[in-house]
Amino acid sequence: MEIFNQEKTQGKLILQFIWRYRITLLIVFGISAIGAGIATSYMKPEYRSNGIIFPTKSNRLEVVMHDPQFGFDLDADCLMQILSSRQMQDAVTTKFNLAQYYELDTTQVDWRGRLTLNFISDIKYVRSKYMSIVITAQTTSPELSADIVNYVIDTLDVMRENIFKDNMTLQYNAVLSNYEENERLVMS
Repeated sequence: MEIFNQEKTQGKLILQFIWRYRITLLIVFGISAIGAGIATSYMKPEYRSNGIIFPTKSNRLEVVMHDPQFGFDLDADCLMQILSSRQMQDAVTTKFNLAQYYELDTTQVDWRGRLTLNFISDIKYVRSKYMSIVITAQTTSPELSADIVNYVIDTLDVMRENIFKDNMTLQYNAVLSNYEENERLVMS
């Protein structure tokens, strides 16, 4: 019973405080509301677009058709490396002219560093707990945000395929070199 009496007494004290300082509180609230309204009127609206991809074990259609299972941690890590690469960042910044979007003066010495910081701030790649990768772009244009996410997904496939082709070419050249060396030894 005493707890209820204490709460009742505290409630009365709070109401008395509010009533006593009501004009001051209204003035502070009004100034805060006006300040918040002015501050938000200067802010540009930002739009976020998300895309979710699931890594596969292979980039080859035949392999995916026979084994449609999603990849494992290693496959997701490989995709994260490609997404985080300088090559991906350069492709996106060039395609969408992000230096101009961020209003960077390219004659300044540090413009590339500031471009990278803005890129990292607005375009993110995160692995989810479901083995997927979430691609997020946040810009002042909803179309630009969606276009960036779609371009990253399309470019990711091309980059991954090029890496596979480069690896196959390196492996072919190594086997060919080994074959030619063995053939030379046999002929001599």
